[in-house]
Amino acid sequence: MPSTAAWWFALAACGGGDATDPPAGSRTSDEAPAPYLAPEGDPPAPTASLAEIAAAAQAALDGARGHSARPLQAAYDQAMIGQEPACPDLYANDFGTYWYDSCTSSAGTTFSGYAFAYAANEVFDPTYGLTYTYWTLYGAGTVTDPLGGMELAGSAFWLDGWTPDGQVLYWQSGVSGTFSADGPAAEGGWLADGGSDPDLTLTATTYPAYQANYLYLDGGYAGFGEPGWAASFDDLELMDALLGTACPEEPGGAMAVRAADGGWYDLLFQGATSLAPAPETGCDGCAEVYFAGEAIGLACVDLTAALGWAEAPW
Repeated sequence: MPSTAAWWFALAACGGGDATDPPAGSRTSDEAPAPYLAPEGDPPAPTASLAEIAAAAQAALDGARGHSARPLQAAYDQAMIGQEPACPDLYANDFGTYWYDSCTSSAGTTFSGYAFAYAANEVFDPTYGLTYTYWTLYGAGTVTDPLGGMELAGSAFWLDGWTPDGQVLYWQSGVSGTFSADGPAAEGGWLADGGSDPDLTLTATTYPAYQANYLYLDGGYAGFGEPGWAASFDDLELMDALLGTACPEEPGGAMAVRAADGGWYDLLFQGATSLAPAPETGCDGCAEVYFAGEAIGLACVDLTAALGWAEAPW
């Protein structure tokens, strides 16, 4: 499209007007264009009630320990029962195994993809004075047999630790990726019914002399409570009163829950963390809930189940 100036000079050359007078509606050079103002829309409104948000947060806290890597090891060990020397193509050393193949064994188990599985028993760490036993897995592939199948894409590990005097018991678990299994070993766990795609780190400590537990949650997962809901934890810490917190009823840190329609609700707690004590006031077991940056009320949780293991958290 020709510019306004080109159009005007062309018009003047044809005798269509006086070149000393600008066209009607033209703008002088020292006038800035008017800013574009987008029409204001209504701010987003929460679609979940505070009761639904509290119920989702409670279910997420209660179910988090059930999403450890322990069931994954059981399912993987069961899936590997059908291996044979030539299928899959497997390498082993003192730390674990690695396979990469696409084959079907004489037992009817089909392997496709690759996986590393490493483990160690009772390794002493002088830095922390703990003895560790651990298992870790990462890979991408499928294993199917007459009893079921397993799919893995990601990494997972668990670690158990303890002091020589037994006064500190320590556990860690991390799962990141997409995993599913439908064999007997996975029945009733988070791997069954299509599996899940968690990105969840769990750390737990027990002090037997005090009968006190501590739990740390970071990351997120789905598959709890009502269908379509998910949770995300941001350095959330839970601890028993005997560990010195003045607010055992409330976690320290933050979490969020996502409703089935995709809306996220942030929950900010006031409990103690390993870096800061709980405030002297405001300990009520409830989080301030925010939606789209705006406070919408309180959601209360009960930490009894989340901290309620007797011997081991998972």
